[in-house]
Amino acid sequence: MKRFIGIAISVVWLAATAGATPEPKAPPSTRSSSGTGTSGPGGQMRIAGRLYVGDTAPDFELPSSRDRKVTLSHQKGDWLLMVFASDRDDFREVSAIYEDCGAIGVRIFGMCRDNPQSLRTTAQKLNIPFEMLADPTGEISSIYGLYDALHRTCVPGFVVLDRLGVVKLVVSGQQVPARQMLELTRLTVAAS
Repeated sequence: MKRFIGIAISVVWLAATAGATPEPKAPPSTRSSSGTGTSGPGGQMRIAGRLYVGDTAPDFELPSSRDRKVTLSHQKGDWLLMVFASDRDDFREVSAIYEDCGAIGVRIFGMCRDNPQSLRTTAQKLNIPFEMLADPTGEISSIYGLYDALHRTCVPGFVVLDRLGVVKLVVSGQQVPARQMLELTRLTVAAS
């Protein structure tokens, strides 16, 4: 009986001390500690992160298809739909919901690994009305948890941010049809 009580006290003590230092809900948004590092090509460290609903979206600055730099923190005040794609031609379908998103107060940004010149050419050729952001290293996509380092490509998905830059919806690893993306975004905006 004494042995049982001793074991029970040990288990309770271990459980209490294990819960004393809870893990953070999500990785911080700074580059140096935004996630776990993984070895990339040539031995370079790659950043891998995750994004959770309720987090403030990690800030970034990327070149766009409109020949300018886009800084996420400068977009506060607008609802944002950030669409991640493995190929720039995937943004053609998203163009179909551009006006509907504008009608509910949501701006669209597309993001993929292509360079800004390729995105500019694609935007002109396919008549894409929203800005596409160039993430040629995949670093930003990786911080957002939407990068496949093995295949060196963006993972399809999208993120909805509110006017303060807070994550309200994350869909990762799926190519969602544009109309469903619009409906999920519409519901997210209406629920806030």
